[in-house]
Amino acid sequence: MTSGVAAAAAAALIAGLPPCVPRAAAATLYVDGGRCAAIVEGAAPIPSETRAARELKRYLERVTGCTSAVLSEPDAPSGGPRIFVGATRRAADLGLAAERLGPEEWILRTDRDDLVLVGGRPRGTLYAVYHFLEDVVGVRWWNAFEETVPRRPTLAIGDLRRRGTPAFGYRDIYGVDRSPQFSARVRLNGSFQHLSPELGGGRDFGPPSHVHNFYRYVPPERYFGPHPEFFSERAGFRAAGRSQLCLTNGALADVVAGEVERFVEGAAAEARREGVPPPELFDVSPNDWGGACDCARCSAMAVATGARSGTLLAFVNRIADAVRRRHPDVLVDTVAYLQYFAPPHDVRARDNVVVRLAGLQRRDYLHGLRDPRNRAYRDAVRGWARVAPHLWIWDYLVTFADVPELPRPNLRYLAGDLRFYRRVGVQGMFVQADQPVVADLRDLKIWVLAHLLEDPSRSPEALIREFSDGYYGPAGASVRSYLRLLRTAARRFDGPVRFDTEPSGYGYLDASFFREAYRRFDRAERAVHGDAVLSRRVREARLSLDRALLARWPWLDVERLGGRLDRRRILGEARVTVERYVDARTRGPQAEAVRDRVLGALDDLAERGGSGSPR
Repeated sequence: MTSGVAAAAAAALIAGLPPCVPRAAAATLYVDGGRCAAIVEGAAPIPSETRAARELKRYLERVTGCTSAVLSEPDAPSGGPRIFVGATRRAADLGLAAERLGPEEWILRTDRDDLVLVGGRPRGTLYAVYHFLEDVVGVRWWNAFEETVPRRPTLAIGDLRRRGTPAFGYRDIYGVDRSPQFSARVRLNGSFQHLSPELGGGRDFGPPSHVHNFYRYVPPERYFGPHPEFFSERAGFRAAGRSQLCLTNGALADVVAGEVERFVEGAAAEARREGVPPPELFDVSPNDWGGACDCARCSAMAVATGARSGTLLAFVNRIADAVRRRHPDVLVDTVAYLQYFAPPHDVRARDNVVVRLAGLQRRDYLHGLRDPRNRAYRDAVRGWARVAPHLWIWDYLVTFADVPELPRPNLRYLAGDLRFYRRVGVQGMFVQADQPVVADLRDLKIWVLAHLLEDPSRSPEALIREFSDGYYGPAGASVRSYLRLLRTAARRFDGPVRFDTEPSGYGYLDASFFREAYRRFDRAERAVHGDAVLSRRVREARLSLDRALLARWPWLDVERLGGRLDRRRILGEARVTVERYVDARTRGPQAEAVRDRVLGALDDLAERGGSGSPR
């Protein structure tokens, strides 16, 4: 175990068993040329526990070279070494019965020659196996396509007493390369991870959609003619075009509640046909534009509750009350966004309501929540935490300018933000990361973020070092040097980066920054020269810098760049990297579309010199 992993294992997420329990002897599971541990599963495993045992077998065989059998507990040998996976009698005898654990709680426990890997259902045992393979054995899943598996013919694991549960009950990253297997291995569990029951299942949203669906429940073409009163009143007139709903209309609430129940029942019937659990979450949230209702009732309620969101929360509460009568396990979700962003007072969300706060337009994405520039957003989080027992955050790695997601030093402040969210009681995180090819250090950021979503107490610096050394090899130090340069440049910059900031607004990405950044990547490429895999990874890491140079070109003092940074040559190198990236990671007919879109955007940047102006 590396020192970084050892430090992570001691983090607050992982707590030792009570000190009154006597310490067990260290276990040696595999000996080179000698004994192999038997892998033992319970007599009645659920699909994710069966998958956990098979994953364990597969990786331990690659690590040790020793072929292990997976046995049902009644067929297990009487002596060790044995690895008990899931809900076994052996775990129960140690006071670790799976039914007494939380749905994602996991435990690693040695007892003499035995190792017990157990967790709650449905995902806890899977997480126990993945933590064992990652934290103890040293397996790393860097992304959906690449992993590191060490060779350890003798596997002595010592005395293990670790347990934990993820800090946030909902952990979702939108834009991860679609690989449910990778998502499960880094312990993501949200709806966009598409997890089957054998991967522990996910906390899924049911139809009609996970967001912005007022008009899916009440289509204007069907309802506006007979019921204009269902739609927003604006300037004295009812309107359906790019509008919202009249949230104080009781008859409208009854219609939407009936539609939600219809979707709940339809999704449950489909789940029964497919033999999978039904969705847990059903969203009722405003359309993705303005147009809130200004009728007398809605205006009065907004004043009485201190915010327009008071009308939204009361409306969703009424729907949640109706749904609860027949579907007590369903959670009704809504989104506090745009004109519904500010928290209300005197209206509290029902305990079967989830509120997702989305502050897209309300914060500076160059700084963390502790920065004074983000005080209003920070205060909104605290305000919603007081009125929403189930508060989740819709956060963003992406920005939404014409040229989105230029390099930002956001990994360290993300850790601080997640700690703040956890401290005030946030229970779920949905993070939007839309740029699959040209995003800023995408593999690094997704990997670090996934681990921080599980345990925000972990050191972002240690995680960055672990990934950069493990994934980029000898180039890791130069990649970290680039990140320090980026952070230093941003600290000297006074302006904010908003969700719609165009390239002209990224003043810290100046000529001196690019000159030094390319020197660091030159060192990184020299460090891995001759290694095709590591060279490719370094070039992919440089891709976002290439794109940023093309985007920022009109605002740079080109004379200060030096002769090496020729725009056409950088474009040519970036195009080659994109081609190889898409060929390696994208399958089927979509590959050509992705390639054409990304290459076309790069060509356009080079052709127009990144022209554009801040919004």
